[in-house]
This record gives sequence, structure tokens and C-alpha cells, in this order.
Amino acid sequence: MKKRVVAACLAAVLGIAPCSVGASQESEVQCISETESSDILLETCTQEFQETKPEVSEETLQEIETVKQETQSESETTVEQETQSESETTAEQEIQSEPEVTAEQETEAESEATTEQETSTESKTQSADGEKSSEEIQTEPQTEYQTEYQKQTQESILARKNMVNASPEGDGTYFNEYDENDLFWANQNGQGEVAISQVQLLRSMLAKVGKGYSQSLRYDANYYDCSSLILRCLQEFGLNRVPYSTYDWNNRLQGMKIGDVISFHGNGNYVAYKLAAVNTDEISNPDAFLVPGTIIVLIEPGYGGGHVAVSLGSFARQDYGLDPVNDNVAIVNQTRNYVVSQLATRYGADKSLLMGTNLITAYPNTWMDSNWLGNDIWTQDGYSGVYNRIWRVEAFNKETGVCVTNVARGTNGLTAKYVLVPVDTDTKLEEELSIDKIEISNVSSKGYQVDATFQATYGVSRVLMPTWTEKGGQDDLIWHTAKVSGNTASFYVNTSAHNGEGGHYITHVYLYGQTGKYCVAASSANLPATEIKNYNGFHTETDGASYYYNHGKLADNYTGLVFDQGVWYYIKEGKLDLNYAGLVFHNGSWYYVEKGRLNWNYTSLVRYNGRWFYVQNGYLDWRYTGLVEYYGTWYYVYKGELNWGYSGLIYDKGVWQFVLGGRLNKSYTGLVKHAGDWYYVNQGQVDWTYTGPVEYYGTTYYIQKGYLNWTYSASIELNGVTYQVKHGVVKKAL
Repeated sequence: MKKRVVAACLAAVLGIAPCSVGASQESEVQCISETESSDILLETCTQEFQETKPEVSEETLQEIETVKQETQSESETTVEQETQSESETTAEQEIQSEPEVTAEQETEAESEATTEQETSTESKTQSADGEKSSEEIQTEPQTEYQTEYQKQTQESILARKNMVNASPEGDGTYFNEYDENDLFWANQNGQGEVAISQVQLLRSMLAKVGKGYSQSLRYDANYYDCSSLILRCLQEFGLNRVPYSTYDWNNRLQGMKIGDVISFHGNGNYVAYKLAAVNTDEISNPDAFLVPGTIIVLIEPGYGGGHVAVSLGSFARQDYGLDPVNDNVAIVNQTRNYVVSQLATRYGADKSLLMGTNLITAYPNTWMDSNWLGNDIWTQDGYSGVYNRIWRVEAFNKETGVCVTNVARGTNGLTAKYVLVPVDTDTKLEEELSIDKIEISNVSSKGYQVDATFQATYGVSRVLMPTWTEKGGQDDLIWHTAKVSGNTASFYVNTSAHNGEGGHYITHVYLYGQTGKYCVAASSANLPATEIKNYNGFHTETDGASYYYNHGKLADNYTGLVFDQGVWYYIKEGKLDLNYAGLVFHNGSWYYVEKGRLNWNYTSLVRYNGRWFYVQNGYLDWRYTGLVEYYGTWYYVYKGELNWGYSGLIYDKGVWQFVLGGRLNKSYTGLVKHAGDWYYVNQGQVDWTYTGPVEYYGTTYYIQKGYLNWTYSASIELNGVTYQVKHGVVKKAL
């Protein structure tokens, strides 16, 4: 079983943002709504994604029964004793002890602290789950091509191994001893009820993130379990008759059919949910969980209890072009930050709270499941599974407390037995679907890049970019599928797919939401012709871009300098690049180009590929050695390149001067060794006029005309005191 990622243990979130080069294109946006989200989800769930319950083998059933009998014989603790013993345990002790407990030990401990009925059923869960202990996982052989860097990265990503085998905890059965009238407010049904907005409800739930998890303290101000989180948040609006446990959810929903509605009322308010799917999961059927506020009831087959969570909707993984193997930490952090930022924008949630850690358990409040990071992400157990884009808010278990996570429970028996989508118009979030900007960049005879930024409340199902050339109408029309990352859809239009034609290209962007709604925007680009008969020099297109032709052929395979009408220009793949500044290699020499033209008047330093070079009159001078001034600082250049590693004396323009780390140091006064001899430097220059003592690292030396003379031995008098100089070292006379 793979380990679950706790992303707040990672390095700080990287501030990487996508960027595009090129001018924005005019776009015309039209939005069309075909169906309501609930109808689309219902059709999808019933026709395409319904799954049957997983079968349990005879061997597994026998193992379950064995565990059940063993656990029943060991369970002697009453609910009252359990509550008393748990309340005597401080939060600090819980934090210190829990990280050392494996999933099997945790289940066993819980089974001893619940009623006999709960003990037997939880034993089934543990046995059917079939998860490995942390020791088993640690001893599994590593993939042979796994690098040391990857191992170190995995240790950072998967630092919290104790949660590996933890399952989302249910509600227990001890609530049966309470009178239901003590749990719910009085029924206040009446005419003119007001529907509770999902924005209001999710804002309330997100405010509970960071609280602890406890079944015995489920009504304490700082603790919740999975069902009491939903129960208490709905009660804040005066709603009653809300299921108080997963057993109650299961009992209430049994017998309901797809499309049936369950509602809760009270205090003049109400909220309603439609059963949209059964026996499914976020991985195989993510569309069923797209609507924020969707209640997910997970019941283990053959068992009355389980877990319950609330969907926050779909959120794309934030790659920003990073390598999923080596940059997995950055991708996880960027995705967490993106999700939290969206929740803060949509619901007014506290971003610092969601990005923080649980004050009771010290566990991150927003984390990702290592099983569902994306099958291109490397983890300690190899490559992860597909990215689960459905995020949830829930009271997961004792280690996490109330949290935000993309954990997917569709395996190991915990399928989403019931998926309840909010259906009333007043309770749905209004879907925002828009194309904000289209940028065209990297235009050449080979093609161009299209990047469209958009807004989509529920995410997008796909983005298509139909493209054709103006010449010949739509005879070369192709519906290209764009790649979506975050809120950007991208595609590179290759001219080879359109008969290799130049001229005017047209690309439309079709953005499809998750509820049947879509938007359309238009863009275009002018590509150079591959040939202009008998033409030499630059040809400017209608969009202002200039391309270079040599003997009638577009020089799209050439990058470098070209001479045209007395000026040397820099072209990149045949296109004049007026934004380029730097060195260009041409006919065995390097030249300095500024704003696309060779600058013969420039003399100074130039940075190129991380190194600094000396350019004189536009030409890189490999022969030059000496000092060069650059923005008020003097640097030491050796054979045309700035030498950062040099410290010592250099001779420049008739003066010996002191350089430290490639920079001229005019503040230094002391001794400097050069070519085996020592010299006296005063304020950065060798002082040939000085004769006398100089202290250097605790020893006084005798200097004669700027030079330390090791052969000098004599008596000298300084300030009325006689000193003995022996082999250049000054000693006070007796």
C-alpha cells in the first residue's frame, strides 16, 4: 500500500507562475448553457460509471471471521470507560504516542475502546482492508533505476509514514445510548423556507479545519468526527433530522433510487440533495463528485458504518512545466497552494489556516494522498496512481483531524456507496465559465503556440482548438485537443498538420465545463510563406513580424547574424528577433547584439550562459587581461572572461592593485603574497614608498619600499624603542 503524502512537511511552496511570450490576440467570447449540472451528473453516473460492489473471496471472509472472534473475546471496555480513559489523556500524549502506531495497532486499540458491536464490525474493516504494516512497506525492494536524489526527495515528500495504513475512521455505535431528542433541535418546518447556500455551508465547514478528531469528544468545541462535522455545520442553520452517524446515513439512504431527493429542514431553512450515483469512486468516476457541497457516504460492503466527507470540487494539478520525478515536492506544494487559494477566493476561507498545521496533532491541514498524485510522480513505492482532482473537506482520523485532502476512497472496500449532489437552484454555486485571454507566441514557419487562460468553477472536461488556414477555406480544418494545466489550456499548432502552408491561420478555443456549458473564443496568427520567388532580404508580414529570405527561400533553419542594407541583424529560425540582447557566434568570432542588431559601439562586460565576457567595440576580445569597470565596480578579466576565482595582485595601467574574488578591493591594507613574495598593499594598491613594520596575523614584519625582505636583519628604533629585525621578522630588543 502506498504512503499518503503530507504536503506541509515539504519544502516551502515555490513561487512559479506560467508566462507566455507574444502579443495578446483579440477574442470574441460566447457562452452557451445546454443542461443543468445535476442532470448531466445523473446521466453520467447512471449510464457510464456505475460499478458493482467488489467481491470478497472465501479466504478473505474466513480471515475476517477469525479476526472478529479474536477481537470479540478481547473487548471488555464499555463506552463509559472508554470516554473516561480518553479524556484523561492529554493532547500532547496523543501526539507523541500515535506516530509510532501502525494501522493494525490503531484498529486494535480502538476496538478495545468501543462497544462489543463496534468491535466486531471494525475488526471486519481491518481484515478486509488488507493493508501492509509500515515495516512491510519499508522492506519492499526499491526500483532498480531509482536514483539517490529521488530517494532523498521521497523522504521529504513521504515523511509521515505513520499514516500509510490509516483508514478514514467511522462514527462508532455508542450514540445509540443517547436520546435523539438531545441531539437535534426542535422541528421548525413551515412555509417560505430559505434554501441554505453551499457557499455558506462550505464556508462553515472550512472554518473547522485544524480541529481535532475524536468520537468520544465529537460535540466538544475543538473536536469532530466525520459525521458530526456535517451534522453540526447543518445545525448551525437550524436544520434538524440530519443523520448523526454513518450508520444513520446508511439506514436513511437504503432503498433510495438514483434521482431521489433527501432534504433537511428547520428554523425556516432547508437544504436538499439528490442521489446522483451509487457504488462509485473519485478515480473511476470523478464527474459524480464535481459539484462543491456533494456529500460522499462511504460504506464498507457487508458493514453498516464507514466514513462520510464533502466534496470541494475539481482542482487541476499545478505542474507549471516541472519534472514530475525530480520536482515532485514542488508540484505537490504548488497544487496545495493553488487549491487553498481557490478555496479562499470562493468561500472566504482563511488561507493561513488551511496552509497551516493542526494545533492538536501537528498534522498539515491540507495534504495530498501519495496514491493519487499522478502516475508520472515518483514516490517511495514507485510511480503514484492517477491524480485525483476531487478534493474534500472532512474529519479524516485522529492523525489528521479536520482537513482538506484529495484522498480517494474507492478501493479496499470503502467505495462511495452514496453520492448526494445539492440540487436546489438556491443551493448550487453559479458556474463561472469564461475564456479570459488568448496569447499567440513562438510564431514561425513551423507553427505557433496558443495559450488560453480561463475560469471554470467546476473545472473543465476538455478544451478543443479547431484550426484552419484562410487559404482554401476550412479544407484543412483539424480539431486539436489542448493540454490543460491549472487555468491554462495550451497547444502548439504545427504547420505540417495543415499542408505546411504559410499565411493567415485561424484558431478557435472551445472550453467545455463539467455541466454542459461551454464557451468559444477566436484567435489568429500570420505565418510567413516558405518561399517568395527571387526575393532576398527581410519581408514584413501584416502583423509586423519580419522574416529573412535568401534566394527566395525562407531561412527558417538558420539562427544567427545576417547582413542587410549595411546592418548586421540577429534572426532566430528566420525571424528577426528585436528583443534579443547577448552574444552571437558568427564565422569563428563572438559579437554583441542589442535589440536584434550588432552594436559596434559597446565596450564592457556581457553576461552569456551564466558567464561574463569582455566585449570591446562589439567584439569579444579573448586577448584582453586587466580591469574592467561595470556599473561603478571594477572587475578582473583574464583572457576575455571575468575571473571570479582570482584573489591577489594584478598589474593594470602601470599600477599593482589588489583583487578579491574577481573584484577590485580598494579598502584593503595589509600584506599580499604574489609570485612567491610578499608586498605591502595600502588601500588596494602596492605602496612602494613605505618602509617600516607591518603586523599580519599576529606577527610583525619589516617592509622595505613595499617589499618584505626576508634577508634583512638589523636593529631598528621606533618611537624611542629598539627592535631587532631577524630575517624580516621584527622582535622587541631586550
